[in-house]
Amino acid sequence: MLTTGDKGVRSELFLYNLLISKGIGVNFLNRLSIGHRVWAGFVLVLVMMLAVVAVGLQGVRDFERLTMAMVERVEPTIQEAGALRDDVHNAARFLAFYTIAQEKDYRDAYSRALEDGRARLDRLRGLTGGSEAPALDALAQDLDALAGGIAAIEKGVVSPAQNY
Repeated sequence: MLTTGDKGVRSELFLYNLLISKGIGVNFLNRLSIGHRVWAGFVLVLVMMLAVVAVGLQGVRDFERLTMAMVERVEPTIQEAGALRDDVHNAARFLAFYTIAQEKDYRDAYSRALEDGRARLDRLRGLTGGSEAPALDALAQDLDALAGGIAAIEKGVVSPAQNY
């Protein structure tokens, strides 16, 4: 038996010798019948499979949660931002048409595009929960500046293009 002055080594050797002498360890497996060994192996494999299934189900739940967040929040935000971009382009286009033609239809279309843009901006604020407030505030200022386009034309600050 290996003995040293180290008390930790002595206690480990003592514990090892105690387990072997009581039949726990290698002797324990030798005393089991073949049928019990097969059942023990089967139970061990079954426990490992259940652990793998539990980890897999947790991964699926996490993936489902992230997918639902994408569908419920991110995708509508992208759709609204695209529609807002279209409203701003339409408003600018109708402002240019009104500047050239001075027709009421273009002015009305311009007003509708601005109203739609403001409504979409409010929906975007609701979808983002205020997390993109600085960017949305800048966009609101751009819409306000665009809204001043008709007023500037009517006040004579900007001359219609047909007068050039």
